[in-house]
Amino acid sequence: MKKYIIGMVLISCLALQGKAQLYYNNQSARFFRNNYLANPAYAGSRNQPFLYALVNRSWIGFDGAPTLIQFAGDLPFGAHSGAGLQVASDKSGMLQRTYAKLSYAYKIKLGGNSEWIKLGFSLTGYRQRLDAAAVSSGGAIDPAAKAFNDQNWHIDGDFGAVYQTEGFQFSATTFNLRKWFPDFSNQPVDLETLALMTSYTFQTSDNIELKPLLAARFFTKSNWVAAVGGQLSYDHLFHASAIWQNTGSVVGTLGLMVKQLGELNFTYATNNKQGYGQQYEVGLGVALPGKKLNEVKQKQ
Repeated sequence: MKKYIIGMVLISCLALQGKAQLYYNNQSARFFRNNYLANPAYAGSRNQPFLYALVNRSWIGFDGAPTLIQFAGDLPFGAHSGAGLQVASDKSGMLQRTYAKLSYAYKIKLGGNSEWIKLGFSLTGYRQRLDAAAVSSGGAIDPAAKAFNDQNWHIDGDFGAVYQTEGFQFSATTFNLRKWFPDFSNQPVDLETLALMTSYTFQTSDNIELKPLLAARFFTKSNWVAAVGGQLSYDHLFHASAIWQNTGSVVGTLGLMVKQLGELNFTYATNNKQGYGQQYEVGLGVALPGKKLNEVKQKQ
């Protein structure tokens, strides 16, 4: 009976692994507060090194609800380059997923200082494990669970591009590049494959900035997800944003900023049309001292 239960657990983990992935890459900060989380081309796009940490809880009210802890850092270097690193741990029920992502981005000027395109690539290593305590009997781990946990690290990658002119931005990211090839297209997991996002920044006064946004996300098996929203910022001291998704969920974020030094963000997302998916997220960003390389490049 124990082996039957463990076998069902393994099958369930493989089936639900994709659903967990929908929330694994569902950080609210990716829309406005840290675009690098959604696109490697944004690595090093700020004027100085920037660190961001977040905790995200999804499917509130369900046992074993997904919990994501993520750290990211990126910085500009050289005349046109940027680099970034992301480390994350995500636990959904008895399935634990850990990953590390290393990114490089290169900026190409087009018509002038305000028009450019940036290309970025991330190399990702990830590993998945089952909670040994949940799949063991009398101190012995079931062979099927042990084989699952003994899997080596998997390698994958993401590619992104960003186009910007004046206040307009358009970005596209292809995730999990291995899933785009025929040998991997029939995998049972449901992974994010493509994300599109466009926005325009309006400076309505010296202190007030408005930023409407449109976004779409595509997956190997699930229906695509569209998002419409906007953000209001005041004098680098306060920001508020709201995003509606066609899943029926509404995401709201409030944040406090200390000019260009850092920020603290709080996010709440309502349930979707099916009555689940409620989320909380807390994020902390810190800008490190350093040369403002982007300003130097603009003067060249």
